[in-house]
Amino acid sequence: FEEIEFTKETEGVILKAESIGSLEAMISFAKKLNIPIKSASIGKIKKEDLIQLELIKDLKYRVILAFNIEIDDETKEKIKSLNAKIFSGNVIYRIFEEYDKFLKEYEKYEAELALKNVTRPVKIKILEGCIFRRSNPAIIGVEIIRGCLQKNSTLKTLDGKILGKVNDIQKEKISIEKAFTNDKVAISMDINVGRDCKENDILISHLEKNDIEILLKYKKYLTNDEIELLKEFQIIP
Repeated sequence: FEEIEFTKETEGVILKAESIGSLEAMISFAKKLNIPIKSASIGKIKKEDLIQLELIKDLKYRVILAFNIEIDDETKEKIKSLNAKIFSGNVIYRIFEEYDKFLKEYEKYEAELALKNVTRPVKIKILEGCIFRRSNPAIIGVEIIRGCLQKNSTLKTLDGKILGKVNDIQKEKISIEKAFTNDKVAISMDINVGRDCKENDILISHLEKNDIEILLKYKKYLTNDEIELLKEFQIIP
């Protein structure tokens, strides 16, 4: 297959086709869509293909795209056991359409997972008359002025004093994972109200380097309010 030129990537999909001509078409499709290729060959899926498949770490690329080849049930089960996917058919562009749909869904899942574990952009106000406990831990009523507040977010004062993480968020006495603009919720933190902060204070998220990297990577999954806060915090122009 020397005449079929493509760059072999460590992390990429595996292409299978019935003939050299159809394999060339698949490689061309993959290149146009910027899909990395680990291997490309003609004929049925073999043991060597499954070994290559198992070596792929990134699940969005642990995939076989197969055009017009027979795939027996045993092979399908082996692929499934490797936590991998196979997209097959007799129309090349439809195979790539299905894979593209999977990629979008996987990226969304990946984004949700990553964003769940970072501090997201938020600005909140401590509500007057809503200090339910002053310490150990403090429980205070807040309003989300803008952005997304979620559990384990790190907050700081406007003058930069880091207060620590949000242990819990409750709305109508029910614990929730996150709250958004205009929500009024109770939060618990390991702070001392009076010493560290007081009623009517504005608190904002403290974003570490790792938080910022993930927020920028998955920027399209943030709310408009979060984007505006990133601008306000001078993280993006």
